[in-house]
Amino acid sequence: MSNYTKRAIKGSMIVLIMNLLAAVVAYATRMILARSLTVTEFGLFYAVFSLLGFLLVFKDLGMSQAMLRFIPRLEVRKKRSDIKTYITTASAVQLISSGAIAIVLILISGFLAENYFHNSKAKWVLIILAIGYWISSLDNLLGIIFQGFQRFFIYTLHNLIRNIIILSMIIIFLFLGYNVLAPSLANLFVFFITILIFGFVFVKYVFKDYFKHKFKVSSKSFKHLMWFGIPSTFMVLGQSLILYTDSVTITYFIDLNAVALYNVAIPIATLILYVAHSLGAVLFPFSSELWAKKQIQTLRHGIKLIHKYVLAIIIPLALTVFVFPEIVINIFFGQNYIGAAPALQILSIGIIIYTIAHLNICMLLAIGKPRTNMWIILSAAILNLILNIILIQFFGIIGAALATSICYLIIFILSNAYLNKLVQVKFDIKNIIKFFFAGVIFVLIIDAIKRYLVLHYLIELSICIIIGLIVYCLIIFILKAVSMHEILDMKKKFFKK
Repeated sequence: MSNYTKRAIKGSMIVLIMNLLAAVVAYATRMILARSLTVTEFGLFYAVFSLLGFLLVFKDLGMSQAMLRFIPRLEVRKKRSDIKTYITTASAVQLISSGAIAIVLILISGFLAENYFHNSKAKWVLIILAIGYWISSLDNLLGIIFQGFQRFFIYTLHNLIRNIIILSMIIIFLFLGYNVLAPSLANLFVFFITILIFGFVFVKYVFKDYFKHKFKVSSKSFKHLMWFGIPSTFMVLGQSLILYTDSVTITYFIDLNAVALYNVAIPIATLILYVAHSLGAVLFPFSSELWAKKQIQTLRHGIKLIHKYVLAIIIPLALTVFVFPEIVINIFFGQNYIGAAPALQILSIGIIIYTIAHLNICMLLAIGKPRTNMWIILSAAILNLILNIILIQFFGIIGAALATSICYLIIFILSNAYLNKLVQVKFDIKNIIKFFFAGVIFVLIIDAIKRYLVLHYLIELSICIIIGLIVYCLIIFILKAVSMHEILDMKKKFFKK
């Protein structure tokens, strides 16, 4: 297990650090937009962006998930010609499907601007983003290929560079007076640049003999991709429904200002998910490889450790957001968006559940259960849609946050049940109780200290969190929720040469 543990830990650390850097840039981008645009303009951009995000599933057609499964398996067997065939086939499918959708969106942009967004500015925002939607197919596929080859530094560098370019171009376009069109133009031109840069990196450093291998027109490879991709498409459709239905429904039932508030709460809450996304990005190819080699015990042990230490990390993070929602919102987006605080509190609890659920979904997909994931995600997505339609009309963005959190719970319950059935990974309820007990003490300590401090809010927040974290760590060690032996063992394997 030593080799896999070392690779997984190193890969996770690289992805986590780079993803955090990318997240800092992405949040700086949102902060600049929130302070440079009016609340309505901010809401308008993210309303259009959410609509396109929902349609991403039809661009991809499950090709990304299929590539993540097949590239590691083919690389183990040294079948690089087949890898080239799969890459070329996936590229063609995505370019054709995304091109068709982009054309339709451009043709109906005026109708949507008038009848759905109720804002004439939405037309050009939609047209520009639709073109970017088509071009982004190749850029997104490059990222998936880097991940499939387990080149995690390049994979995360790709995301970081893209975010830096978007931020830089937004600042330039805002300076030139493009206002709400600034983020749209940045999200268009960035893909030309990243495709050139990382296309070169791909053929120079990742797949050096790419042009030496012949591309084969193979119905077999197409069928393999579609067999795995179609169920994944429905799974990603469900994920898109969960991720973007809130904003789409809020746009229809309320207004763009409410969309703006919700798109402040969601990114803050999902910031915690970067831990899960980083681990999931690394674990997917490793888990696929371990499953193919029938090393089930190694896989089982790894999943248990990941569940335990992810919960140990995310519970204090989520509860910090829960206790200080107004301060967190003010830091990132300013006073104009404080109205998002109640929704953020609800989402911060829901995200604890979804973090583990996301890792479960990654594991199920890696071991070749796309149909299982499809039914799990679709079931939760349909429930999310129904709850959004009902709750948003009565409770606004709070209703949207409730619907999403309930949906997260459903995904967790179903994914955990299936994973336990396939790999015999039982969720350690005793440890969960210990972590939440420590988390409650963490919250109570923060609240108590907060009542007696009258300082600048950043100093107050820092003091409360530091003291709270010290007590939290002591409690989880005293209760033996985590083990110093396990931590030292992982450290030993990480630094072992």
